[in-house]
Amino acid sequence: MPPTRHLPDITDLPLDDRRIAGDAIETVIDSRDYLPKDSTLLMVATRFGDDIREALELPALERTGRGPQLRPLHEMGLADLDRLDKAVETLLGRFTRYMDDPDLIAGLTDLCEKVSVILIAVKDRARREADQEARA
Repeated sequence: MPPTRHLPDITDLPLDDRRIAGDAIETVIDSRDYLPKDSTLLMVATRFGDDIREALELPALERTGRGPQLRPLHEMGLADLDRLDKAVETLLGRFTRYMDDPDLIAGLTDLCEKVSVILIAVKDRARREADQEARA
């Protein structure tokens, strides 16, 4: 039988760090219409968000489903992509040791890679368009 991995409790974090984690995971959850369609990431992110809200002594968020239509991540606006990218990087960089579900870590890692690729493409396109306008 493999050894059980002991995770530190989210309540061990200072209050400000719990708030940062809460804001980051809520950004992911708020992006639900752009998350993978199999819903695993949304489900485990919501569960982690509930754990953080409990640690902050806040009520759990009301469960809401996705919008009427899933949207491709590349359709997300630049500001929203930047916000999602920062949130995911914060969660992966600072809070993975508090995540008890490997699907959450895997889903966030995959999302981080996809968002990074899209951000690079969007920023490159904007830079090319600005260069063309400057030449005109």
